[in-house]
Amino acid sequence: MILIQKILVPFFVFALLPSMLFAQAQVLPERPQTRTLKVLSYNVHGLPSPLGKDNGRMEEIGKRLRALIIQNQAPDVVLIQEGFRSSVEKLIKESGYPYVEKGPVGKDFGQQKNLDSGLYILSLHPIQAVHKIPFLSDSCTGWDCYASKGVLHVRIKVPGVPTPVDIMTTHMNSNKSSGSSQDKVDACKEKQINEAAEFTRQVTTTQFPVVFAGDFNLNPSRKHFDLLNPKLQMQNAGELCATGAAKNCQVPKETDPDTLWKTKPDQHLFRSGNGMQIRPRLAVKTFTEPFNDKPLSDHLGFEISYDLEW
Repeated sequence: MILIQKILVPFFVFALLPSMLFAQAQVLPERPQTRTLKVLSYNVHGLPSPLGKDNGRMEEIGKRLRALIIQNQAPDVVLIQEGFRSSVEKLIKESGYPYVEKGPVGKDFGQQKNLDSGLYILSLHPIQAVHKIPFLSDSCTGWDCYASKGVLHVRIKVPGVPTPVDIMTTHMNSNKSSGSSQDKVDACKEKQINEAAEFTRQVTTTQFPVVFAGDFNLNPSRKHFDLLNPKLQMQNAGELCATGAAKNCQVPKETDPDTLWKTKPDQHLFRSGNGMQIRPRLAVKTFTEPFNDKPLSDHLGFEISYDLEW
């Protein structure tokens, strides 16, 4: 009997071994999948004549974007502000981005404005939905009231990613250059933040991640900057990267960390979705090279590489 047990016990253990190993394999957690999403926000200083000059700048920006596409280093999405000049069409054509959406035009919303919003979103990936609003007529002051400034939203489908991603951009009221008092600017800026927050609630969902970047004309030295995160229910990617709060976010030595949020008006905000996490991984100022010995714009490009994880 003892001999039979000695023979059968190892046999049964050996027979059960595959199912035991399979059971162990079943409980091992799956490794998350990730995909990088590059988002560039760029105020191109495309004021109409006689307020601004082009001198080939718009076309050159487009050519540089196309070169990045050819090198497989291009942003997945480009958010343009202050694209008021007709020559911004050259930028779009030269860039080669296949999907393009334009921001709000006042007359389409019953507003009498001289200019459109100057907002554009260029995407390498298909756009599934588009929403846009101008800020209300009394939510501006000074020269800014001639433009249909507002918010532009698109929902893109990134290849290989299970859920869409919501992308938004804006250009809020300028400060000193508006020709209005700072008190009036601050009052209308608060209105614009509230309107942007309400619009965000209407067009986004908690299921999908959101990136909201643009020229907010706000930094910590300005009144109401501290309203952005709680009102929009997002985090400031530039601040997290610059201060080291986002542990895995790198800032190359060529980029001054303070320009990512503290000293400049351009901001990158983000929020994860229930079905997908989003985290900033690299924050950099781009388009630093001059054109004809002059800067391409009075702003630098602000690009953040986000990790999408599911």
